[in-house]
Amino acid sequence: MSFDVHTVITAAGDSQRLFLGAGFAAPKNLIRWDGTEVLFRAVHSYASDMNQTWVALNRDECSAWPTRERLVEACPGVSPVLVSPLVPGALISALVAGGEVPDDAPLVVAAGDSEITGGVHPFLDDFLVSDAEAATVVFPSQNPRWSFISPGPDGRVRQVAEKRVIGPLATTGVFFFRHARTFRSAAEWCLINNARDKGLFYVSTTLNYLIKEGLSVGYSEIDRSEYRTWSLPVDFLGERG
Repeated sequence: MSFDVHTVITAAGDSQRLFLGAGFAAPKNLIRWDGTEVLFRAVHSYASDMNQTWVALNRDECSAWPTRERLVEACPGVSPVLVSPLVPGALISALVAGGEVPDDAPLVVAAGDSEITGGVHPFLDDFLVSDAEAATVVFPSQNPRWSFISPGPDGRVRQVAEKRVIGPLATTGVFFFRHARTFRSAAEWCLINNARDKGLFYVSTTLNYLIKEGLSVGYSEIDRSEYRTWSLPVDFLGERG
């Protein structure tokens, strides 16, 4: 596809205490899986163009660890954006990191501690030729650690809930927006309405605003085996749910 797609990767959470406390030698972003740091795996899975990819990083982590320097070396062209550790959630990190994305540009927002087998490009291509204003990639699960969609009979998303099982499909944390301004408007609605979960703002909640406005939100389903996450120490033991 010739669409000018931009990407924002959120990797600004404070993982030092959790992962170092669990015995790992580095924060989550720099832990290797199959020989490659998980953050770099995420970037390669979700970025369409490294020169149009922004990665939100925790400012304190980058002061103590060479996360920023390693990212620039491993993913030439990517723009790291240092985010305050006080930022309440991935949605705010994405807003900060994606500040230079043009309003009209298609936007992918994805988590920096995961990957999808084969990358998101086939799903992105399908989305861009659809009539949906936004979309996500989902997999079957009943584990409340995820965000969930309630799918409608028309193949569209009817509702999204964070950490609450409202349907058979959980999101991968990968979200497509036809225009960056769509994401920004939805994020503004989340902030104005204080739409948080346990004090944090999540990207998934933006889809509820679009649905409320009568816009079409689609989804693509993959098998659980095609999605890998390393958000918790236990994930490095190969557990899935």
